[in-house]
Amino acid sequence: TDNLDLRSEGTASGAVITTMKKGTKVKILKLGNTETIDGITGTWVQVEVLSGAKDQKGKKIKTGTSGWCFGGYLE
Repeated sequence: TDNLDLRSEGTASGAVITTMKKGTKVKILKLGNTETIDGITGTWVQVEVLSGAKDQKGKKIKTGTSGWCFGGYLE
């Protein structure tokens, strides 16, 4: 995927905090529940955004911002 939503909760229904641009570096904080989305089975992962991160529009994401993303889309 090109962009990945950072959510307030470890579910697809969690509010979107921001959308991270592809290549954003994150630190894994915690693993959540396993789910299948778009035919991909993965674990929800709580992450912290590292320095230099940008959203899909190129706007800087504050270092240390944390939230949940679907681990099936992480590289």
